[in-house]
Amino acid sequence: MPTPSEKTQSDTGRRRFDPDDVRMTLGEHLEELRSRMIKLLIGLLLGAIICFVFRDRLMQLLLGPTFAVLRRRELVPELVALDPLEPFMTTLKVSIILGFMLSAPYGLYQIWAFVASGLYQREQRFVRAFVPVSISLFMGGALFFLFIVLPVLLNFLIGFMEVVPSFDPAGNLFGDWLGGAPTVVATAPATTQEAPAASIRVLELDPADPPEGSLWINAKDHELRMRMSNETRVIRTAPLDRPNMIRPNFSMRSTIQMTLQMAAAFGVGFQVPVVVAFLATLGIASAETMGKSRRVTWFVMAICAAVFTPSGDPGTMLLLLIPMGILFEAGLIAAKSIEKRKAAERAADGW
Repeated sequence: MPTPSEKTQSDTGRRRFDPDDVRMTLGEHLEELRSRMIKLLIGLLLGAIICFVFRDRLMQLLLGPTFAVLRRRELVPELVALDPLEPFMTTLKVSIILGFMLSAPYGLYQIWAFVASGLYQREQRFVRAFVPVSISLFMGGALFFLFIVLPVLLNFLIGFMEVVPSFDPAGNLFGDWLGGAPTVVATAPATTQEAPAASIRVLELDPADPPEGSLWINAKDHELRMRMSNETRVIRTAPLDRPNMIRPNFSMRSTIQMTLQMAAAFGVGFQVPVVVAFLATLGIASAETMGKSRRVTWFVMAICAAVFTPSGDPGTMLLLLIPMGILFEAGLIAAKSIEKRKAAERAADGW
């Protein structure tokens, strides 16, 4: 009876290793699984610890677009914590989730090391090819959402109904008969004297070293700023013609949750070329067949993009649909290359 090594050497180039040659008992399988799971959990723990150490940078990455849009809308760039534990628990959850993503290559290696002994050489080659590409596309989709889509999405959502127009400026319909007539403040009679010059400076940028007690207006951010106790304090202003404002009051937890969910959705959406190439590799669908059903594919991707984007506006949906369509075409190119390589392998084996 040939030994496993002899049988492996006598096999064809397309399947140089036969998992049937190596047999492990149930106990050995469980021991190997336990060892790999412990290593995987250790990697996840180290990834979470690293993310928790750099939590300020990560929170800046996740919440930076929200603060930037609030400033652009001349709103207070702040989030609220609805309970004392929310900042800590939210940061801890973010560290665990991002730590899992950081340790994903190491964790996938441990899973691969456990299942590789049961796979043929051809199957191992597929996994080695698809897993790194899938991880890279997921990360690329998440970063594309954070830096490109999220600012556009937040700008639309926050500005969707920023001001409620007043249909009763005089207060006759809602106001006077409910709370009485408004109080009239007496003013001094008009004079012909010139008005005094404004005592508060209007500056485009903050002064480099403002003295204690100084006061100025930042024209760029529409803020009244003052120097007090060796720090600059801010009073934000709003236009007088926008009295009925809807001011957003987002919580830290809900903002982080929405950001992570949408980033994950974009990461999944960017898996289109992997799915296309995988179908072609297994022979489920050829590149030609998928190319002919392009209209149906685009329709399905449009539905997925509409589901993934909660705003519902066409602009944000297109920000996901267009990259998915481009990646679909790239997947078709990869599928054609895979089919050509498979045909060459079959011809070399005399099939």
